[in-house]
Amino acid sequence: MPTATAVARHARTAAYDLVLVAHVLSALVGLVAVVVAGAYAAALLGSGPQSEAVRRYYRWGVNWTGRVLVLVPVSGVVLIALSRGDWSISDGWITAGLALWVVAAAVAGVLLVLVAATVVMVAKP
Repeated sequence: MPTATAVARHARTAAYDLVLVAHVLSALVGLVAVVVAGAYAAALLGSGPQSEAVRRYYRWGVNWTGRVLVLVPVSGVVLIALSRGDWSISDGWITAGLALWVVAAAVAGVLLVLVAATVVMVAKP
């Protein structure tokens, strides 16, 4: 397929481009946040008395990381809607990506609650 034809076939709107940027950035920010949370969890579980910084990181409250991670599938669905039929939820790579996201989010959520509960129990006198 000539380049001009490929570009014309996959031409996108400015809205699609903006949502694509938000999708990629939310995935990157979410990945970094999960890696940092995992490092803190390893430090928490592998050390004796927990530091104040680790306890503060796992305190109960607004979970901004979780909110950023929710933007990944939400913006992905918006991209499908804006794709002019090029993409579909039934495409194998999209279905696999959503399934992996759901599994990873569930595992991370359970581990985060367990670690946060450990912090709360350790912090109580």
